[in-house]
Amino acid sequence: MTGSRVCKSELVGAFAAIIALLNLGISAADICFISPFRSQVDAMRSLLNHASATMLSKAAGEMLDDRDEEEIERLGSAKLASTFACLPDVRAGTVDAFQGQDRGVVILSLVDPPAPPSADSSAAQP
Repeated sequence: MTGSRVCKSELVGAFAAIIALLNLGISAADICFISPFRSQVDAMRSLLNHASATMLSKAAGEMLDDRDEEEIERLGSAKLASTFACLPDVRAGTVDAFQGQDRGVVILSLVDPPAPPSADSSAAQP
């Protein structure tokens, strides 16, 4: 995904919010993640579809830090397994995809991470 618009730190925060909402009893069908950036949406869909109690670290890859792994251990794998089972039911899409729809909880990702420096910009500097 070279040059794609993905903000890993925002994905981790949104994912943690989704887990917290599910643990509070909010239905996965009532939660959606929206971003104007397709690559951000695709990354969240991948995370939602591949997360499981035993494979969370692999699904999130480098996005998890030590605090996240400690939280996973604290919650216990049985509770996480039931929470993660419904993650694919959380909708993730672009702003256009949700036009005219309604959800109980909307997580909006508007972060526009900086684009990688181009070769032209480095050549322009003296």
